[in-house]
Amino acid sequence: MDDTTSHPVDDFDAGWQTVGRQYQPAIQVTSALIKLSGGGERPVEVEQLAAASDRPVDETLALARQFLKVNVQEGLVHLGLSTAGTSARYRLQIGARTIDAGGCAPDIVWMALLAGTPIHAQATCPATGSPIRVDFTPDGVERVEPPSSVIAVISPFAPQLQQLSSREQAEADVCSQQPFFASAEAAADWQAQHPAGRIFPVREFFVWWGRFLTAVSVDIP
Repeated sequence: MDDTTSHPVDDFDAGWQTVGRQYQPAIQVTSALIKLSGGGERPVEVEQLAAASDRPVDETLALARQFLKVNVQEGLVHLGLSTAGTSARYRLQIGARTIDAGGCAPDIVWMALLAGTPIHAQATCPATGSPIRVDFTPDGVERVEPPSSVIAVISPFAPQLQQLSSREQAEADVCSQQPFFASAEAAADWQAQHPAGRIFPVREFFVWWGRFLTAVSVDIP
């Protein structure tokens, strides 16, 4: 699952903006649901989500289901974050909830940027087995332990990003490739397998991901 190396590193940001435009409708609906639900703290009326997404109800729900685990009951959309068993990579504290979640490290930052509430994330470095703890607020990163922790991001030109169609596919082919590592040194094997990917310090990635979402017309509070 190596990243393609046919594009120069300078194309990394521009390439991710191209990916953002490709999946812009799903990104916008996902962002609206995270924001309106407070990261899954409360259900959202279907009509409210459709209005915030500026799309018809049927299209909004189809886009929400594309990459999210949602349950629609009696006109309310419930965002599910919990993941059972071996698919759980992170333990999240969001408000009063403690959740074992899947997804990728960028997903957690996405949640932190939009949910409007502090998020405490715990992960295990896949290279060293050491614990990683990050405290996020909507304004930034309050604490990172260890301070050397980084987030791995695959190349925007990686083949698995070109035709994503489901949450299960994204989880298997993309999310599994974008974890937290305890340090850049711990991520060395990952970088060798993904030579066109990039390693970000956690605080730097928070800013970078916010710019990415803004570039695809997501309103960051």
